[in-house]
Amino acid sequence: MTYRATGQGFALVGKIIADIATDERGRADFPFLRNFDPYEGHSWASGDAAFDDGNNQESSSEAVNAWAGLLLWGEATGNRRLRDLGIYLYTSEIASVNQYWLDLDRQVLDPEYGKPFASTVFGGKYACNTWWTQEPRQILGINMLPITTASTYLGADPKHVRSLVDALPAEVKAYRGRGLDDGTPADIWQDVVASYAALADPDLGMSLWNRKGSVEAGETRSHTLHWLSSLKEMGTPDFSVTADTPLYAVFKDTSDARTYLAYNARAEAIRVTFSTGKAVDVPPRSLVRTR
Repeated sequence: MTYRATGQGFALVGKIIADIATDERGRADFPFLRNFDPYEGHSWASGDAAFDDGNNQESSSEAVNAWAGLLLWGEATGNRRLRDLGIYLYTSEIASVNQYWLDLDRQVLDPEYGKPFASTVFGGKYACNTWWTQEPRQILGINMLPITTASTYLGADPKHVRSLVDALPAEVKAYRGRGLDDGTPADIWQDVVASYAALADPDLGMSLWNRKGSVEAGETRSHTLHWLSSLKEMGTPDFSVTADTPLYAVFKDTSDARTYLAYNARAEAIRVTFSTGKAVDVPPRSLVRTR
């Protein structure tokens, strides 16, 4: 892949991208798409398959975050080929997450499994645990973080979101009742859980967040407040609306009023048209929000 950028910094970013997602076959330095599996439609965190059950991936959301970065970088540098690769990887990973991890269609996880989601997917099995703890909030949250504007896909099924969040208190109580508490903070990852809950119910998300509570290592209080406040004002993601640009989002509040957002990373103004007929003029390198 050729990157239309100059300077050592740009070249270094290009090398990092090629390391995880070159679309060129037969290179001597980096393998084609490295750990992304086109057949499965998602990444593998372990490339050597040194387990009886094959490769595995725990934090699918981290993979989604990587592909969102490719998309943004490609759009910002005018590299349409890279941008389109990012779109393919981002949308494919999300489609697989909704099936293999979250099982939104209820057709993947066996009823005997007894869990509503998988935290880790292997080549030959799925599991509900993490590599470092059995603590329920971290088992759930590992497939949410980092919370970014690329995370709204997690709100595709509000009822499912609410059910997972509602189940947490009893699961945490049972975990502690088994004497498994490993000394983690009593409100571990409360900011991540609150941000996730807000995608289905902004009021619930805000009520669950303690601004003076613990903060996940990759988060900040200000970012969590911005996330929760924005959803409380705009409502939840509306996936029924599309647009003719990759960098957009639509939200709908309880009165069915929509808020439209479009970001223009380019050096010239663009007009974004949504599938509802709404059209928005977006200045260069700007984010526009409108009703």
